[in-house]
Amino acid sequence: MTNIKYNLKRHIELLNKEKKVLTENKSFCRENRKEALELSKYSSYVSQHIEWKDRFGITSVMQDFLSKKIGAHEFHDSVFGLRRKHLDKCDRFLEKLASEEIKDFCPSENAHKLKGLLSALYFECEHFETNFDEAELYDSIANGFLNVQNFFIFYPNH
Repeated sequence: MTNIKYNLKRHIELLNKEKKVLTENKSFCRENRKEALELSKYSSYVSQHIEWKDRFGITSVMQDFLSKKIGAHEFHDSVFGLRRKHLDKCDRFLEKLASEEIKDFCPSENAHKLKGLLSALYFECEHFETNFDEAELYDSIANGFLNVQNFFIFYPNH
């Protein structure tokens, strides 16, 4: 079990500090690099939590591609759509945190286990976009999917 060091109160405080600095047309990172890095860490917990909640949708697209229900271009478009939705969900969630509309949140302790899966798929699809090598994309996704499948075999109830 991973010890998650997430502090909701501090995260909200940092989100509001960032918002204040941005309304002054300044860079939060330039104004306070240490707090900007801390905010980034907390926000990554939110992103991982949302990705964890959406894991079955992500793996479903991978399965459809690997079983040849969809082709490389449709897989590409699906992954780009999933990423866009993920970023939107993260933004909305962070806005709700900052406004304290969400009063109780703790990231799933399993969320880190798939950290970066959607980003990895996105970058594979970006690479495909420039090279158009469907076999290479298929092999890459197949190898990655084996790792994801193994995770679900070893942690079936998570």
